[in-house]
Amino acid sequence: VLVKRIPTTSLDDIILLLSRKLLSLLHDNLLLVESFEGADGSNVRVVVREKSDDVIDTVLRGVSEVEDELGVVGVIFPDIVTPDEI
Repeated sequence: VLVKRIPTTSLDDIILLLSRKLLSLLHDNLLLVESFEGADGSNVRVVVREKSDDVIDTVLRGVSEVEDELGVVGVIFPDIVTPDEI
């Protein structure tokens, strides 16, 4: 997990929860979860070893579960990439 901003924000706390959730779902396929400001509006970069439709669905399910758990909707906009896409 990499938090790039100082001071940290409430989104950073959400990213930490998301990273725990994704680690339990993706195991060794998860490489990095970091705060991110993408040109497309994404705010969290999720780096995985292998990206497939199943992996994307798993990440989005994890995002949904974290948002539901925290009672927030539409706060996490992930950019799901492999190392060669960075």
